[in-house]
Amino acid sequence: MPKAVITGVGAITSLGANAAETFSALVAGQIGLRRLTLFDSPRYAGVPVGEVPGTLDNVPGATQSRTERLGLAAAWEAMAQAGLTADGAQRGGTDWGLIAGTTVAGMLSTEEYFRQLWAGKKPKISMVSRHLGGSVSKTLARVFNIQGFNTTLSTACSSGVNAVSMAADMVEQGEAKVCLAVGTDSLSAMTINGFHSLLIADPQGSKPFDVNRRGISLGEGAGAMVIESEPHARLRKAVILGRVLGAGNTCDAHHATAPHPEGFGAEAAMRQALERAGLQPEDIGYVNAHGTGTQDNDAAEGKALARIFGNAMPRVSSIKGALGHTLGAAGAIESVICMLAMLQECLPPNTGCA
Repeated sequence: MPKAVITGVGAITSLGANAAETFSALVAGQIGLRRLTLFDSPRYAGVPVGEVPGTLDNVPGATQSRTERLGLAAAWEAMAQAGLTADGAQRGGTDWGLIAGTTVAGMLSTEEYFRQLWAGKKPKISMVSRHLGGSVSKTLARVFNIQGFNTTLSTACSSGVNAVSMAADMVEQGEAKVCLAVGTDSLSAMTINGFHSLLIADPQGSKPFDVNRRGISLGEGAGAMVIESEPHARLRKAVILGRVLGAGNTCDAHHATAPHPEGFGAEAAMRQALERAGLQPEDIGYVNAHGTGTQDNDAAEGKALARIFGNAMPRVSSIKGALGHTLGAAGAIESVICMLAMLQECLPPNTGCA
């Protein structure tokens, strides 16, 4: 069974236009939360968000959807690092796979369509053509000529990391020689209004794991990984950055918007990942936590970690205090950050925690 190796990573966040910029800013303790400028929000405009600067108009292959532009930006970086940006036989084909994770997809454009409609204007119907999540994987497949397995995962904030996990599974099962995994989401009025209606947004900025934490900060961005079989990578003399050793996927079926207070689902997923990787808890040196900054999540996650690691707790941090919660992109971005942390032997801090 071919092992799944990582040959390229990419990211775009409120802290950087690429993975290296984002990681350097994180390590320096910078915070990417700022005032919302993407659209008018009379009620929540002053609440800090992790907004990516700029219009992203220059991303090759970009459509009107901001979520797709973010995903393409991260994917181009990952493909370039993997040495797979050349046209022709070296890129794409039927033995390539694509997994995209998203929750918001083209919602931002759809909202603008209705804003114009309500204002008495005649907006172009093309503005809603990117509404569905599948538009992300469709665009990525077109741009990179990926003709093999192609799907979109929309499992809320686990979408991006599920894309990474599924891509590794496809490679290990021999279903693809190369698989592009991308998690991407843009800010939208629906998500900002929705999370505030749940009363779990921190008006001052997220403080994961802090005793005075008050909730999340929302963000946007994308993370991407090129995952391929080790024989394929070595045949083309690619630089192997790391490996996907194991993943776990569970659901504690407790509540639609809240984790089980004891963190049973999170614990089961971590134990699955350790078992599949053939590792023991003491082998782990760092945990990049979900760490949303809500009272419920951080307490539940802490309990799960305590049961697994006991008194031998490894270093733990959340990057959401710096980037915000990027929803479907979060797990993919955090996977990229973990990869860079190992390569540079430097861990990102738990930004916001005092």
